[in-house]
This record gives sequence, C-alpha cells and structure tokens, in this order.
Amino acid sequence: MRFIELLVIVLLFAALLARLHQRTNRPMVRVALALSLPIAILLHLRLESGRWQMIPAYVLAVLVSASSLPALRIRRWAQGGSGSRRIFRVAGLAFGFVMALAAAAVPVVFPVFEIPEPSGSYRVGVTWDAFSTQARGGVQGMSGRVISLQFWYPADPPRDAAAMAYMSREASRALAYAWHLPWFVLDHLALVQTHSRTHAPPAAVASKWPVVLVAWSGLMTGCCALAEELASRGYVVAAVGNGDPSWSPFVFDKCGRVLALAQGKRYAAGLRRELESAGVGQIKDTLLQTQSPRERLTLMQELNRRRPLDVADVKRCAAEMSLVIDRLHELNRLGFLSARLDLERVAVVGFSSGGAVAGQVCLKDARVKAGVNLDGFMTGDVIQAPLSRPFLFLHSETPILPAYIDDRLFEGAAASAYLVKIRGARHTNFGDLPLWGFFVSSRLGSIQGARCVRVVNTCVRAFLDKHLKGIDAPLFASPAADYPELEIRSGRRSG
Repeated sequence: MRFIELLVIVLLFAALLARLHQRTNRPMVRVALALSLPIAILLHLRLESGRWQMIPAYVLAVLVSASSLPALRIRRWAQGGSGSRRIFRVAGLAFGFVMALAAAAVPVVFPVFEIPEPSGSYRVGVTWDAFSTQARGGVQGMSGRVISLQFWYPADPPRDAAAMAYMSREASRALAYAWHLPWFVLDHLALVQTHSRTHAPPAAVASKWPVVLVAWSGLMTGCCALAEELASRGYVVAAVGNGDPSWSPFVFDKCGRVLALAQGKRYAAGLRRELESAGVGQIKDTLLQTQSPRERLTLMQELNRRRPLDVADVKRCAAEMSLVIDRLHELNRLGFLSARLDLERVAVVGFSSGGAVAGQVCLKDARVKAGVNLDGFMTGDVIQAPLSRPFLFLHSETPILPAYIDDRLFEGAAASAYLVKIRGARHTNFGDLPLWGFFVSSRLGSIQGARCVRVVNTCVRAFLDKHLKGIDAPLFASPAADYPELEIRSGRRSG
C-alpha cells in the first residue's frame, strides 16, 4: 500500500475512533479529522493516482467526514429516549468499523507493489522491436507470425526521465481477459513503477554487452525484475513474444504499443488437454520416482509421443529464436543498439515451456552459448541428444521431495550443467508473480515472494556471469549461507 493510501486508511480509523469517544475528546479533534480525510484523498488522487481498490475507502471517508462536521451532523438519530439513540449510534459505528476493515483489505490484497531495485551499476533503458517471420521464409508449422521483442539494456537516461509503468492499462486488460477476470481488476498494475526508462540512450561504454533472450511462457513481460537486474549488470535482455496467445495474451509493435491477441481457443484447448491428461500426469509422477536411467529415458520419450502439439510448439518457438538472433545481427548494424550487442555471447532463458525452448535452441543453434530452464519439463530433440552447451536447470520443490525434474538430462549433459532446487518454491514462484500480492498467494509456495525473486535472479546471474563473461561463480561450488533454500548439484564437466 502506498504512503498516502495508508494515510487515508489511518485517518479513517482515527475519525471513527473519535466518534466512538466523542464525549471524552474535544469537538475540534473530530472536525480536524473530518477535514483531513478529504484533503488526504485529494493529495492521494493528485500525487499517487486513484484506483478502484480504494473506492470503498473513498466513499466511507466522505460519509464519515460529513457526519463528523457539527454543521452537518444529525442531532436526533431516532425518535425515542436516549437509550435508543445510543444503540443506534453504536450500531452505526460498529458497521463503520467493519466497512473500514473491508475498505483497508482490498488495496492490501491488490497492492501497488514494488519491483526490487537492481543491484548493478548501470541504469536501465527499455525499447521495442517487431518483425515478421514471413520475411525470413517463415517457420515450419506457422509462417508469417509477428515476433515482438522488448529490450532491457544498460542506459544513460536523462535525470528527469520518468520510470516506465510495469504494465499499461491496455496490457493489464488483455491479461484480465485471458485470465477470465473482470476487465478492470488488474488496472492497478499500470501504477506499479519499474526502474526502466523508455527509449533511454544506451550507456556510453566502449565494450559490447552479452545478449540474453527470454522465452517466458504465460506472459511475455513476466520477467521484469530479472531483466532489470541483468541489464543493470551489463547484459542486453530481449523478451520474445511470438504472437501466440497460449504464450502471452499480448505483444508489442515497434513503438511499444500493446497488441492484444485473440485467444486461440481450439489450439489452446488442445495443448491443455495434452498437459492435463491422466496419462501425461501419471508418466510425470513415475518419471520423478524412478531411479533407472533407461526407464527415465523411455518415460521422457513417451511424454514426447503423447504431447505432439506441445513438442511441435517448442520446436517452432526454438526456430523462431534463431530468427530473433538473425534480427539482432541486423539491429547491431543499423538499429537503436547498433554496435552494442556482443552476439558471440548469447544465452537463452526460458520459464515453463520456455525452458524446453531454451534446451532446443541450445541443441540446434551453435550461436547460443548457454541456456537456462526455469521449472520446465524438457521436451523436443533434447530428449535424444546430450546438451552440448552449459545449462542451468532451476526448479521448484516437487511434491516428491527428493526428486528432480530433469536429472537425466543433467547427468547426460556433455557440457557444464547445474541442477538446482529452491525449497519452498512452486511453479508460479518464478518471475514477477510472487510480488503481485495476496490475490495470487494461494498459487505460491511457502518461500516469501520477494525472497524467491532475489534467489532466482542471483542464480541466473551467477550462471550467466560464469558462462558468458567468464566470472567465477562460487555459488554453485558451495552455496553461501545467504541462500539456505538452495539445493545444488553442480556439473562435473568443463566447457
């Protein structure tokens, strides 16, 4: 809850308490509180912007203020003796306190949260690009898709440059529609401020920056905290939106305008049927319990066979990632970030199905030097061939506690590999969602939201520093006492 929002709630309760003890406090106290409430609301609307979650507090504050002013107070609340008036007054105040508690709860459940401050020395800029796959010959299975890119990069913004909103009103409403929520429910996300400045000039340094491509399943921009952290540390991060509503409900055009995507219900329903079928769930459970490498391989192959839509989707998205790298070569010659991209040092980070995309790209495109899978089951060709690029598997805690989702691929990797579990985390603990407040808390694990964001960011940054920048990563050799929630199995191979 923002400062003036909190002030409005505190003044509201103070005004109600003053009414409760009106015989023992001076009338001027009640008058002062009655006047301060609308003043605080006006300041809040002017400096912080109003939001629907505060409407109950606004209405109740106006009623309490009006009834507290001596000139407007109703002297006789009911006909009859003093006893009936006292009962009427107490009942009214009790109802007021209940309503005030409800009014205070709504903005707490839907907070205007804070994105963690990036820890690096660079300030962060953000810009966009988009291109059609058709101009590059298309991708098998779905030619002509528009690929959208949102970049975070080291920047030198003007001192008075305004911070970018976490999510525009158009984007939040597209997301609400995709989540089957009332259109206005997520409007407050437009009030969340990031640490990025739109179209800020790139930082004036001689060196080029490594590039991190992000495939985030569910929401293209669901990795803002991670992207800002990496950009502040000297990386260019590009979140990739592939125009498929099953991956994100919106993408952007070249100017950063939101393009809401029509929900492809038939295709999405097919994917959902694959992922939620009883056979697939049983295979996953067995895969987590078996200790036999041969049986694990057989089960992973069976998963591929039973999920043809998912496998085809992963391969298509991986092929589009290669087209994104082609596009980056063009932008490095002529674009906004020209001559700033070190395309000899490219990594792919993916969440959920995006983690499988990261593995597929590492297998198929030699230009990618490292990959990260954030809590995804691996599918595609990587099941058959060992990973030949350094790879980080970062996972939540499985229902079967000793189990690791991708331990067979970790053990069979032909390059450095790391298998890491975050105790207390669930699938939805990755990305920005843990910061969103109580209304998503039922979907999260026991680890505190901001803490999990920090842990994930630290692990990903340490891995990329080691394999793209050559900076030693002691975190994977012996986890620091600062991260007791990490369970790490480090790769034993060089490369």
